[in-house]
Amino acid sequence: MSASKDSYYQQITQHVFTNDRDPVVRQAYSVDHLSFVKTIEGRFAKLKTKYNTFNKELGYLGAGITIEQMLEDPNKRNLLGMTVIPPYI
Repeated sequence: MSASKDSYYQQITQHVFTNDRDPVVRQAYSVDHLSFVKTIEGRFAKLKTKYNTFNKELGYLGAGITIEQMLEDPNKRNLLGMTVIPPYI
């Protein structure tokens, strides 16, 4: 992984866990912040995989279709709902 990506993950992790509501989590982060960075990296990797899978499926089902066309067809309207709220969130 590039140094800049590592830096971004560290910044995200620092922001998330130094502002956590739970003092136990904040304390754990201050003791071993690198394990938290690895957790964030793993979560981003999972979300990226799920996003790519979802995007590929949507591309197969709705390639070249405008929002107006999706709203007109009840079968395609479900695709629009899936783009607003992906199934994995």
